[in-house]
Amino acid sequence: MDKIIKIKDIIRAAATILNKPNVVNYVDNPSAISGDCVEQTKTLLGVTELVLSELCVDKLPVHRTDSGRNVIGKTYYTSLVSIPIKIVSVKGVGGAPIEYEQFADHFSTKEPVYSITYNYLPTKLTTEQSLNFSNQKLTPVTIAYGVVAEYLLTIADFDGAVSWHEKFIESIKRCLKITNVTMSERSWV
Repeated sequence: MDKIIKIKDIIRAAATILNKPNVVNYVDNPSAISGDCVEQTKTLLGVTELVLSELCVDKLPVHRTDSGRNVIGKTYYTSLVSIPIKIVSVKGVGGAPIEYEQFADHFSTKEPVYSITYNYLPTKLTTEQSLNFSNQKLTPVTIAYGVVAEYLLTIADFDGAVSWHEKFIESIKRCLKITNVTMSERSWV
C-alpha cells in the first residue's frame, strides 16, 4: 500500500516551521496573494525538489504506474509520464508480469505491455502534485525538516540549518528503522 504525500503539505509544514504564514495561506488559497509569498513558495518548491532528489534516489523511492499502454517492442523512457530511475515491474494486459530487456533509453518486450511501475525522480514540482511512497512511516513533516534545513542554508543561517538537518536525519532513520543514514553535506568555500 502506498503512502501518498501532497507537495502542498510539505510546503505548508516547512512554511509553518519557518514562521511564514503568508506562504501557508497562499498554498491553501492561491488567490490570497500577499507580500512575497509567491516567490517564497517557489523557493520552497525548489528546495523541496533538492531534498527529494537526494532522498528518492535510493533511500525512499517515489514510484508511479503508467497503464493502458498496449505496446509491443520498444518503449522509450521519454514516452512515460516521468523518466524512470528504476523499473519495478512490467505487466501485460492480464496483469501478469512479463519479461523485458532494459536499455539506456528504453526497455523492450515481446508481449504487449499494459502497465509499467517505476521509481522516478520528481521534478518541476507544483503545490498540487502528490507523490507515492512505499514507506508508510514517511510524513510531510519529515520531508519538511529537510526542506527547512536546506532553506536555512540559502539564507546563510548555518546553525539553524545544522539543527534542522539533524532532525531530518533522525526522522528519516525512524522511517527506515536503521541506525546509519548519510546524506550529502553542504559546504561553502
